[in-house]
Amino acid sequence: MQYPSKNISDPLKADLFYRKLEDIGGQYEALSYCWGIGAADQEIRIRDLNAASPSVGAGNHRGGGMEVRNARNTNWDDMSAKVDTVDRTSFKIKKNLHDGLKRLRGKYGNVCLWVDAICIDQSSEGAMEKEAQIAMMARIYDSAAAVCVWLGEDLGAEAKIAF
Repeated sequence: MQYPSKNISDPLKADLFYRKLEDIGGQYEALSYCWGIGAADQEIRIRDLNAASPSVGAGNHRGGGMEVRNARNTNWDDMSAKVDTVDRTSFKIKKNLHDGLKRLRGKYGNVCLWVDAICIDQSSEGAMEKEAQIAMMARIYDSAAAVCVWLGEDLGAEAKIAF
């Protein structure tokens, strides 16, 4: 879930949470983009909500907020305290994705996105996860409320030809 900002130059901040696809269908947007060339040298600050509380839910599509499973049994103060204590860590992404996330984030509310470079473990230790996720890509995109396509910053005449 990406946090909003009214200023395009503000740093990117997001919360990461794990859900079963069948439990979250239609409650997120998927981002399709070109990975591009070059190093992953741009930063997004990510907080892993699963480290805070397994009861934190998926949130609302473009509306922000969080839902909590079994809300009747939830101690809101305890949950808020746990989530607030989880630090954000620096996660490196490529420039094209960084630019796209800055343009796609909401000005007033959170945006719930699925992004392959962030949601799939790209390390050598994540090879099995990556293989399973790639096999599910069609379902992941099909289950999204919307699929956003990021072609990059304005490329002048080339972008005009594409449209």
